Amino acid sequence: MKRKSKERARHILIPIDIYGCWVHFFWDYEDDELNRILEHKFGREQCRKLDAVSPLFAGWCARINCSHYVVFVKGLKWNSFCWGTLVHELIHCIFKALADRGIFGTPDTEDVFAYLAGYLTREVVKRYNKFNSKKEEKE
Repeated sequence: MKRKSKERARHILIPIDIYGCWVHFFWDYEDDELNRILEHKFGREQCRKLDAVSPLFAGWCARINCSHYVVFVKGLKWNSFCWGTLVHELIHCIFKALADRGIFGTPDTEDVFAYLAGYLTREVVKRYNKFNSKKEEKE
């Protein structure tokens, strides 16, 4: 399914500057459409692991490489289920990104994980709301 040129991409790119990596947040794509976008951006070999993602999942997280992580949530509606899915997938993302940097979940590192969970959640909400306000202005 090809996206119409006037329809905006449902993608937010969030930097984690201190660790030199990026979180790509996508929502409301069909699985095959998102796979094509990711393969175009990162290459087929980097995206091979995404083949195992079930279309039944409400969301997922994947490590593309040690600098890029993808979080996807289907049908983003900002209800409690979607909030739970978003936070769940962001925590997977944080564990992957920090493990790639030799930081593992312990009582001594819990604030790092908590800070990143808060930061990523705020950035997704802020940028998603900004995305939707621009969309409403055009309509």
